[in-house]
Amino acid sequence: MRRGTKRLTISAALVALTVVLLWLGSLIEVLDLVTAFVASLFIAFSVAEFGVAWSFLPWIAAGTLSCLLMPGAFISWEYALLVGVLPILKALWERIRIRPLAFLGKFVSFNLLFSAILVIFHFFFGGLFTDLTLFGRTIPALAVPILLAVLGNLAFLLYDYLLTRMIFLYYTKWRARIERLLR
Repeated sequence: MRRGTKRLTISAALVALTVVLLWLGSLIEVLDLVTAFVASLFIAFSVAEFGVAWSFLPWIAAGTLSCLLMPGAFISWEYALLVGVLPILKALWERIRIRPLAFLGKFVSFNLLFSAILVIFHFFFGGLFTDLTLFGRTIPALAVPILLAVLGNLAFLLYDYLLTRMIFLYYTKWRARIERLLR
């Protein structure tokens, strides 16, 4: 099989797996972040095997298909606008050998994407920046974006760490096995 055909076939399979996984995540609302993370591992696999440039294709295709097939599911938008592109951005920023600068780039990229999502959802769906009742306490509307930013950044730190560990596992344990399967 030619290299381009192999890339396209594997990318199409990754898109199909991603859309199915996002659909399953939309059925159980509590697991949407977890399934979005697992779906982003398919993009990380694509980056590892085919490079950054080729990995935009499965991310765009999976994001577009999931948004078209499940427009009311938050997980599809979450994946298309944020979580799906993070492995690609991670690979781009980690080309910089100065670790604090690379981390700062990833951190700023995440915060820009996260802020854009919050603003988009506020204007299109409304009610995002209203008073929030949590555990019987009312959080004022001005504190909600700050709370979301803090929780989002904590989630990003955990996501970045776990993604790094999964990529390490892929290169050290799983890559040889997968290469044998893909021959």
